[in-house]
Amino acid sequence: MNDDALKLSLLEGRHVADDDLSRIYGPDFTDADTVESFIGPQGRFLKQIKDFVPRAGQLKLSQHVKAAFDRGGTLIAEAGTGTGKTYAYLLPMLLSGKTAVISTGSKALQDQLVKKDLPRICDLLHVEPCFFALKGLSNYLCKKRFADYQARFQNANGLGIEDPEGNDGIRSRANFIKKVQLLAIKQQKLAEADSPECTFAEINSEFPKDFVQQICCDKHTCRGKACRFRNSCFAILARQKAVSSKIVVINHALFFADLKVDDVFDEERPCILLPKYKLLVFDEAHMLPDEGRNHLGAEISLLELKKIGDSIQQLIDQDRLEIKGEFLKGYEKLSKASAALFDYLSDQGCPAHRNFLCYRYQNYEENRNSGKEQILNLKFRDLMAGLWSGMVAMIRFLDDCKDFDEEAFSSMLASLNEMKDTLESLMEIKAENKGLQKNANVGSVEVSKRGFCFRITPLEISSLFGNFLNKCEEHRLGVLAASATLSVAGRFDKFRRDIGASSKSIEELAIPSSFDYRNHAALLISDSFPEPNTAGREGKLVELLAPLFEENQGGIFFLTTSNNALNAVAASLRMHFDKKRTILVQNEGLSNTKLLNKFRQLGNAILVGTTSFWAGVDVQGQALSLVVIDKLPFKSPSDPVYAARCEYYDSKSQGQARSFIDISVPEAVIELRQGTGRLIRHEDDTGGLVICDPRLLKKRYGSLFLKSLPPVTMCSSLTSLRNFLRSLHAQPTIKKKENEDETFSG
Repeated sequence: MNDDALKLSLLEGRHVADDDLSRIYGPDFTDADTVESFIGPQGRFLKQIKDFVPRAGQLKLSQHVKAAFDRGGTLIAEAGTGTGKTYAYLLPMLLSGKTAVISTGSKALQDQLVKKDLPRICDLLHVEPCFFALKGLSNYLCKKRFADYQARFQNANGLGIEDPEGNDGIRSRANFIKKVQLLAIKQQKLAEADSPECTFAEINSEFPKDFVQQICCDKHTCRGKACRFRNSCFAILARQKAVSSKIVVINHALFFADLKVDDVFDEERPCILLPKYKLLVFDEAHMLPDEGRNHLGAEISLLELKKIGDSIQQLIDQDRLEIKGEFLKGYEKLSKASAALFDYLSDQGCPAHRNFLCYRYQNYEENRNSGKEQILNLKFRDLMAGLWSGMVAMIRFLDDCKDFDEEAFSSMLASLNEMKDTLESLMEIKAENKGLQKNANVGSVEVSKRGFCFRITPLEISSLFGNFLNKCEEHRLGVLAASATLSVAGRFDKFRRDIGASSKSIEELAIPSSFDYRNHAALLISDSFPEPNTAGREGKLVELLAPLFEENQGGIFFLTTSNNALNAVAASLRMHFDKKRTILVQNEGLSNTKLLNKFRQLGNAILVGTTSFWAGVDVQGQALSLVVIDKLPFKSPSDPVYAARCEYYDSKSQGQARSFIDISVPEAVIELRQGTGRLIRHEDDTGGLVICDPRLLKKRYGSLFLKSLPPVTMCSSLTSLRNFLRSLHAQPTIKKKENEDETFSG
């Protein structure tokens, strides 16, 4: 196959052998090269990179990754902070010459890999860059929706984009439109030039969410082949770029979506989202079980129902189809049923996230194992029946209209059918002789000011994911699952169980952090802290720790396990430090990104955050010198998915209630490791940790938490922690290295 034919095959999503790919994207190294020849004590990077310091942990990890990739096996690896994990797997990946997919925990990590890590290592290895970050459909600009939005905007306001007038809101929208126009033009030119800088008009991070939702790609509004922008669609071009790339970077959500549409093991099946990869890396692998449960389930939401209705009406109006009267008549039934159900759910005064069966039965109790004694909630059943009838009416309407636009109407028809099936499955949960009687799924309901969302969530992914890993082993597809937090007290049992990694051939590896935790960080734990259920606990904690806060010159994280605790801590801190110190609080107007940027800039603020600040947050130096955690991060028993998982696990444990020690404790350990890991992000970082939970010392399971934490200096009193921090300040300031090797921290 010549090069032109090869490139055409790639663009059409056909499988291309790795040997052919290597002919185009060939590296400047030989089969004789090893990872040690690059990052070892006498390796090339020592000569190429100023102040490069070989790390034994990084080399060991990279050697084990290469061995797994070479044999087509699976490696589970925990790599402590500072190991250099990213380059430890990128190096053998590039040395292999094989097509690879990297699945990450977030879009931010995707961007870091393609904008920083991959360009750098490709440059060092003299490898032709052939990598791409593929994201979900809604990340890309839809040219058709954008054109329609511009027309509606100008018609409604009578304004030209070049000369916006009127109120600030109109002017802002006009400015956004202008910026999107320029972005689209630039990205189109980059796409035509096959530039590696092309991101195919990603707009999620550039503009406000409500604006983006009206102009991004959306499966409900996609006209498919009938769209006049089909040949230049950014989302389609992005997928074509992905299947023709040597390395594709995705997130875990997209990986689970790809499992439904692609088959990497079938060489004859065309590629849809990803190429036929031979290597697979899960970075931040500890997130896989939760992400799998989230994305392998099904849901019905008021927002999605409205989006489908709006999409149908927009399609009818644009094409001037003579079916508007029929649509409005059918959609009115669905709208009324949705509104009535929403009103009912809103009036219940229940927690926002609740077990579906609490609505289905009038006398539902969580600890009942059988539904035989339950009394049906007839009001709720009638409302759900009304919603079902409304869906059926719209499904019939869409089925009759397919001839007008096969692709667009069929897409919406498929979505409505999926939601109807989900509703039926929800109503059958706990019913006898039904597939869901196996208790492998849980139904839940979330109610907010904007609407409702019904979900069916699988309680585990071990069967599906385990089968996938077995196929990888069978087809010699190399897999790495890596994170800084996979083990509990040095064991990987919980993670292996969660992902179905039962094969004895799957290797485990633990690489400790290279940081000097004992001399750089101290942890305060005490049995004198107030118990978790103590009234006014948050205020008492702030009062106890106020002297430490006052003495600490750097920034402080106060991490909480709930929004109620977050608000109570924030109120108490503001009372104690009014006008003395800036208190930044999550969910008070600023986005998490802006909140974190402000925290870094101030250098001595106190940031109060919950869930999203426990992981994936990186603040180096004195801007974060103290991390306080209010209590051990056990999941709330009221969480319906968590409660059902525990019940399901216990039901399989031959009458033994093992879920607390096998699920609750290990997951809290991993979460705590993530939270405490915010403090030391660089080899020269120093500071203190405080875990305000006496259960660490009073409960038997406390030892599992302590064994899983880094080897910091232990303090049993506030005085000893303050003395430790003073001693750090008394030492000569450690000059932070300003060398290129910093990027190899991975």
